[in-house]
Amino acid sequence: MSWTADSILGVWDGCCRKFSFPSLGNRQIQQAASRLFLFRSENDWAMTIEVFGFSPRSGEPEIQVFSSGSRLINRPGQEDFFNDHAWEQHRASHPHDESRFVFPIESGSWQEGEQVAAGAGEVVVRGNYTNLPSRNEYEEAEIPLADPDRIQVYELCRYLAATQRERVLCTPEELVVNLPAELKLVLKLDEWHHPVLSNGETASSTETFRQLAAVLATGDLSVYHPQEPPNTHWKNGEAAHGRALC
Repeated sequence: MSWTADSILGVWDGCCRKFSFPSLGNRQIQQAASRLFLFRSENDWAMTIEVFGFSPRSGEPEIQVFSSGSRLINRPGQEDFFNDHAWEQHRASHPHDESRFVFPIESGSWQEGEQVAAGAGEVVVRGNYTNLPSRNEYEEAEIPLADPDRIQVYELCRYLAATQRERVLCTPEELVVNLPAELKLVLKLDEWHHPVLSNGETASSTETFRQLAAVLATGDLSVYHPQEPPNTHWKNGEAAHGRALC
């Protein structure tokens, strides 16, 4: 592989600087679950990070699927942009990264803005009807409620992530939509140490991502043995913003 760990870190740092790298624990998405995957072949590499939660900006539960790699496929075409200039700008600004969004929970009358509708009884997750939990079930799942009288959509997302994690995260097909078929999965992480972009950190400033880049460059899994504590659980973000967790 012609890519070195430093050149891979250069891609990720560039994404951090232009704010296309996933920012966990921020206020743009109220996070419920996340995963990270590394893929490689003899000549190419890729990393995918998925983040499930509720975005007040988009208004519904979503998964952001961030892919970076030496060679991405199925990228947006000219027809996906307002004009040719916007398309050319996107290609120039994102030569090795792409983001897509997946919506695992069907929209419907169960939702009223940022809250679960009063009297709602069920939601549809990946085509499966799921009864909405009681207050006690939130407590049993260790999901604190901001207002016991009205459930927030992000709280429901966190409950579903705790009880139906595989359904609210990506399918194998959704995960690799931007990756060449010959890439093979080499590492999957349910938790890791993520750079805090709001504090000016980048991928290369963390031991974890330096080691992940080395895995991709060499194929040697033994180089991944980080000492940094994981910080990707949504409770880390809540603590950072000073919200009560119990």
